[in-house]
Amino acid sequence: MKLWEDTANQLKGRQVFAQDHLGWSRSTIQKGAIELATGQDFQDQFHLRGRKKAEERPPQLLDHIQEIVEPTSQTDPTFRSTRSYTPITAGMVRQKLISQFKYKDKTLPCERTILNKLNQLGYHPMKVHKCNPLKTPETDVTFDQVHRINCVADLTKGILELSMDAKATLGIGDFSRRIKCRQKIMHTTMILHQNKS
Repeated sequence: MKLWEDTANQLKGRQVFAQDHLGWSRSTIQKGAIELATGQDFQDQFHLRGRKKAEERPPQLLDHIQEIVEPTSQTDPTFRSTRSYTPITAGMVRQKLISQFKYKDKTLPCERTILNKLNQLGYHPMKVHKCNPLKTPETDVTFDQVHRINCVADLTKGILELSMDAKATLGIGDFSRRIKCRQKIMHTTMILHQNKS
């Protein structure tokens, strides 16, 4: 509105002169003229412009994608991140949207957009590899010891064999795996074993 008042008063309404010499946008000056004539400010409606999001056209798209992916998703096995991994690809999700939820091929977004929506929902298409513990040289010795004790227990009458999977919290003992701080704990464990014998 201020631009138009300045143009109207000082330049006597010459919009082309204001555009050429002052660098003002002519469309803005015309908008100001309409605002000055009507007495109301224009409200720019930028939110109505541009391309709509993919989930706005079919409104339940994100819910349906989540319904397809959720049963097969799995968290990061190392627990280093909060990501969810799924073996289903974006193309498979698109095919299931067509077959299960009766979407038309033309109304669905492309595979790349579905992949972006999967990432937005927190699902990352990737085969999840199991987190395998690092095998140390003592691992075979530990399992040989376990098998030897199991054989003795099988041959001894009156001994009930129980099986249990456990992780050693300390690097001490015959069944220790020494996962963290291998060098320091391994050295300490070797000294303790030598002192026992």
